[in-house]
Amino acid sequence: MSYHKSVASRVFDTINYLFLGLCSLMILLPFLYLILTSFATNAEIDRGAIIPMHYTLDAYRTAFSTPMLMNGYLVSIFVTVVGTIISLAFTTMMAYALSRKDMPGRRLLLFFVVLTMMINAGLIPYYLVVRNLGLINSIWSLIIPPAISAFNVILMKNFFLTIPDELEDAARIDGCSDFGVFLRIVLPLSKPALATFALFYAVGYWNSYFDAIMFINDPTKMPLQVALRQLLTVEPLTELDIARLSQLPHPYTLKAAAVVLSIIPVMIIYPLIQKYFTQGMLLGSMKE
Repeated sequence: MSYHKSVASRVFDTINYLFLGLCSLMILLPFLYLILTSFATNAEIDRGAIIPMHYTLDAYRTAFSTPMLMNGYLVSIFVTVVGTIISLAFTTMMAYALSRKDMPGRRLLLFFVVLTMMINAGLIPYYLVVRNLGLINSIWSLIIPPAISAFNVILMKNFFLTIPDELEDAARIDGCSDFGVFLRIVLPLSKPALATFALFYAVGYWNSYFDAIMFINDPTKMPLQVALRQLLTVEPLTELDIARLSQLPHPYTLKAAAVVLSIIPVMIIYPLIQKYFTQGMLLGSMKE
């Protein structure tokens, strides 16, 4: 049976599509301008061209040859990969334990998890805890303190509650231990949630900036975001003079290239797990 929309409905849809298209364009244009600027030549930047007619890879060559940026890139990759794995492991194990209704003290432990979302001890106690753990000036200070998010634990717990108990009971009858049930039954059924929270944790670790400013003193251990900040806050006039004297890429081009390099990993990862994202969030939002 065909469905015919009314005139008012078609007008609304048209206005809605135009509005959403305009919003998307406003979001995409800065990224497009940033990418084009990163490939522009010095002459194109000097004449203020919005759309460069000549392109070069000099800015990316210079960025890859800059020790500060490349070292920050390696540090951020290590922190993101290791931190995401640790965070997923801790979050899933804690959430699975909280989802078991026969676990002693379950509600009390869940109360303390929720309490951490409402009460924040503050910056100074946070720093003192990290210092007393001996993590100052250690890359692990960027991984261990933010390893578990209480909000993610609660969502993951609610997701585990959607898994039928009969599947776990059948696995236990076949001889699986609790940990075996968790690894062989629960985790394979939790791919949408795992992909969703992996994205959350990975983006958080990749954008780690404030913790590095507080806890890291060694320049060789600074993540990419700190290195990028140091590059972006250099005096433009001084940098421009250096570029002209040494025939290096224009400072604005180099900064644009550095920013593009910093967002490439997230742009690559997100499309790969996008199909799990909505499903994972909807299932994880169910209440007990």
